Amino acid sequence: MKKTSKVLGITAIIAVIALNALLMTGCSSPDEDTPPPPIVYIITKSETTFTATKSGTTVGTANQTIQQIIDSIRTDAAGKNVTIQFGDGTTVLDLGTASVELKDITDSTWGEITLTGKITSSVAGSNSTISISYPVSVTSRADIANTNTYYLARAVYSTGTLNITDGTLTNPAGYTVYNYSSAGNGGVTITGGTILSDSGGWPVYNSSSGTITISGGTVSSASSAALYLSGTGKVTVSGTANITSAATSSTSGTIQSSSISSNVTSANVLLEMTGGTVTNTSTTTGNAIYHGNKGTIIFSGGTVSKAGTNGNAIYNNSTGVVTIGAGATITGNTYGVTP
Repeated sequence: MKKTSKVLGITAIIAVIALNALLMTGCSSPDEDTPPPPIVYIITKSETTFTATKSGTTVGTANQTIQQIIDSIRTDAAGKNVTIQFGDGTTVLDLGTASVELKDITDSTWGEITLTGKITSSVAGSNSTISISYPVSVTSRADIANTNTYYLARAVYSTGTLNITDGTLTNPAGYTVYNYSSAGNGGVTITGGTILSDSGGWPVYNSSSGTITISGGTVSSASSAALYLSGTGKVTVSGTANITSAATSSTSGTIQSSSISSNVTSANVLLEMTGGTVTNTSTTTGNAIYHGNKGTIIFSGGTVSKAGTNGNAIYNNSTGVVTIGAGATITGNTYGVTP
């Protein structure tokens, strides 16, 4: 009996210790720390109006303007993470000349937003198919286009956070992705997808103190700079990023830094390339890199190349600093660069 009592006593002590351990951890299960899946909303068009559904049920009121539908989704989601699908999965959602604005208001804010599907607009002036206002955060896997040929038209304009992981973004003559975020508040990250201008536009444009990071995907322009730096914010190119154009102007390049900001100094690292490729495919004139201000550009990895024997892989037409490390491959002429 004594031996049995002793065993039972030890068992009881172990049980108490185990119970206390569970209580100390809040009795949490592995699933409690897993965030719920995003709410999926699908936006479709009927003639000139739009409707959003969630699990087959209409959200808000059917047959509204596109912005009324977007605002209804924000209200319905109540701060939860969402996926917004433009169109039925096959058909492009055509906004006509309208646009989408993703922004918080005082009593209604967004959670994380993921965009999928296909959307297009021909909105005119310095307007955008989609605009993102700080502090809204968006991950895009969608095809997004602005077909307007005005030079200030934009496919996506962002002062918030934009992560492009997939999809094709296009604008013929203006800005495809325009970053106007400020330092420490948002920015643009590109890890995949294709960002294009098939005419004289700029696929990626940095116009402020915010940052852009390109580690994958393709950024391509037919005849102008694929990546234009006009602010003080830093752009980092790395990984498998592919940036290309066939720009022939002697004062432009596949990447062009011609800042209009009077605040740019050598302390501003405008471009740092640690990987990826930057190519100018023109076999005549043009540059892969054109540096036209006082900022600093650093090449420590990746490949910069200019096709043909004319033009330059790197053209430094300023007092700005260009540093080329041993890990970078530069194919073509250089100008204004100290080895």
